Amino acid sequence: MRRTAFGELGGFRAGFGKAGARSGTEETDLVYQSKPAVAGGRLALRPAVAVSHRVPQARSRLTYFISRCYDEGVAKASIVDFVGGRDGLASERVYTPRSFREDLCGG
Repeated sequence: MRRTAFGELGGFRAGFGKAGARSGTEETDLVYQSKPAVAGGRLALRPAVAVSHRVPQARSRLTYFISRCYDEGVAKASIVDFVGGRDGLASERVYTPRSFREDLCGG
């Protein structure tokens, strides 16, 4: 997202996202906030844009992954409170059945 658009939206929602040791999905919430502002526009993926992101060794452990999954679930529930279940769970309605079929049926 361009910095100017980020500023026009008011940035991340106050009191939402990373809180202490718990992480949230503030990026997802920001996309929901931007929908009315880009109604005539679009959000575009730019694969050629390079981002350097260092991942600490501790984040490669199973315990971190489980904790992160829990945090994502809690944050997703908060997003549903803001935008409603229809929009807030739209992606889950797509990938959950597909993932379930792939896991159980081998594709």
